[in-house]
Amino acid sequence: MGSIEEASNEVDRKFRFLTAYKDGRVEIHYSTQKIPPSNDPNTGVQSKDVTISTEPPVSARIYLPKILDPTQKVPVLYYLHGGGFCFESAFSPLFHSHLMALVAESNVVAVSLEYGLWPERPLPGSYLDAWAGLQWIASHVKGNGPEPWLNDHADFSRFFMGGDSGGANMSNFLAVHIGSYGLPGVRFIGMIMVHPFFGGMEDDEMWMFMYPTNCGKQDPKLKPPPEDLAKLPCEKVLFFFAEKDHLREVGGIFYEDLKKSGYKGAVEVVEHGGVAHEFHLFDPAHDKSINPPFFSRATTTSSYIVNQSEKKGKATMFSFNMDAAKADVAIDLSPFIILYKDGRIERLIGNEIAPPSHDPKSNVQSKDVVYSKEAKLSCRLYLPKKVHPNKKLPLLIYVHGGGFCIESAFSPTYHNNLNLLVAEAKVIAISVDYRRVPEHPIPIPYDDSWAALNWAASHVNGDGPEEWLNKHADFSNVFLAGDSAGGNIAHHVAMRFGQEKLNGVRVSGIVLINPYFWGEEPIGNEVNELERVLKGISATWHLACPETSGCDDPLINPTKDPNLSSLGCSKVFVAVAEEDLLRDRGLLYCDTLKKSGWSGEIEIMDVKGEGHVFHLFKPTSVNAVAMLKNIVSFIHGQN
Repeated sequence: MGSIEEASNEVDRKFRFLTAYKDGRVEIHYSTQKIPPSNDPNTGVQSKDVTISTEPPVSARIYLPKILDPTQKVPVLYYLHGGGFCFESAFSPLFHSHLMALVAESNVVAVSLEYGLWPERPLPGSYLDAWAGLQWIASHVKGNGPEPWLNDHADFSRFFMGGDSGGANMSNFLAVHIGSYGLPGVRFIGMIMVHPFFGGMEDDEMWMFMYPTNCGKQDPKLKPPPEDLAKLPCEKVLFFFAEKDHLREVGGIFYEDLKKSGYKGAVEVVEHGGVAHEFHLFDPAHDKSINPPFFSRATTTSSYIVNQSEKKGKATMFSFNMDAAKADVAIDLSPFIILYKDGRIERLIGNEIAPPSHDPKSNVQSKDVVYSKEAKLSCRLYLPKKVHPNKKLPLLIYVHGGGFCIESAFSPTYHNNLNLLVAEAKVIAISVDYRRVPEHPIPIPYDDSWAALNWAASHVNGDGPEEWLNKHADFSNVFLAGDSAGGNIAHHVAMRFGQEKLNGVRVSGIVLINPYFWGEEPIGNEVNELERVLKGISATWHLACPETSGCDDPLINPTKDPNLSSLGCSKVFVAVAEEDLLRDRGLLYCDTLKKSGWSGEIEIMDVKGEGHVFHLFKPTSVNAVAMLKNIVSFIHGQN
């Protein structure tokens, strides 16, 4: 007979976005992060969160463009995010960035709805929340609603509604309802359908699973009938299609159905070749990312949308705004960090904290402990499930990325990442929280990470302050790892270990994921990149290390280090990504290390079709899972 655990893990249904187990549990394949509202000092866009309903809980993030005249009225955009009705958020970094850009470029006031997600809010709950949000917006038509931004600046004679993927599906549902019931005082100009989800593919089964009272595959939400489409009240509809989108076919069918239905408005299509579903969210600097001619033309541009006349390489998330800053801004490295002339520092992302926990999905335990009382520094320890009391495990010391200036060992992103890594690799892990720049410039992040390794080494004889390490850490099999700037730090800790050593500790290898290395002269695909992006990456380094000699400093360009051969480990794993601007630097690092006289082994994984630290944002994707398995094999010495 199988164990209770095996029975509890028996799968009932598995879909693109979720797995349902026979014991009633469900697992959503994608995690959702949230960030607070913020203001963009460059574009003047402001944002804030408002409550629409407390039961059920429905809220929204409102965006206001730069207003020069207090009496100015601008178009209204009601936006519904995608995410398969079960993940993502109006408050996520992806959609916050997207709406900030869209509002700046289009000069609209936008309401981005935070609707309930399955399974906590089974369908049709999301649709009902979206309708409630629409009614709330319309309550401002006479200028006496609960939200001053809408009362003062919303022009309800120019109302637009739209969304992406499942959000586009809900937009159509709302449009049909407006056609049936009206929306007094509102002139519905246009609907925007970005990579829309409709019926006719395998995801129908997932949608019906989430919607117990559905009407089958001909449900009007999945397959709107011609009579519904014919009465759409908007004056025009704009479709965005992506050639490699798995929803391209069903979106095209809906488009054809709309044209044949008798709909009297204008229909416009923008087709993007060579790109996939939601590409504009993951790569907002892409030259095919959405420009908003659908609204009145804007006079400002955001830090995320690259003008189509500009040349585009592989910048992906490195789309810095190095253009004109406001008078009070000293250094603008959006979308990461802004330094003001009065000394204020605004970190735009990576500020959320997740507590340590017992993760029910992976059964990994975690807890926070102090590793430096003097500097008041902590780390997060991770222990996999069911470790025998006397079992020794490889020790992984992980350093988070974030350009040395953002993120944390305690963020949801890295907490989830370490849970996955520890569960799969069966290691005990220390996730290092180091002091960040610019308040604590390099070498402080290096020194803090070295201090964490020293603290770990204090457990070599089994009498250190932390029992998990005393009982389970194999100090003859230590690995240093990190992504992006964390990969840079892991390399330098290994370099220091090669020169200083620690009694009883053997660093077997280092794992560098998309490491942040750079140089003065462009190499490889860097020559095709936007100049402002190259300057932004260089400026990030100069912010981190004000005393640097430049981007050929061995701290950022280890290929210039005459002591590279003293790297203190016997093997190195480097993961690079095809669409990552840092890819060529990672490959050059491997090539230079091979030729340096260092006697260890190097393993390279070149991931196709992915961008910088893609595994953090798409942890269950095929490529992320493959990379995780390769890292596990590297740690355990498997070929």
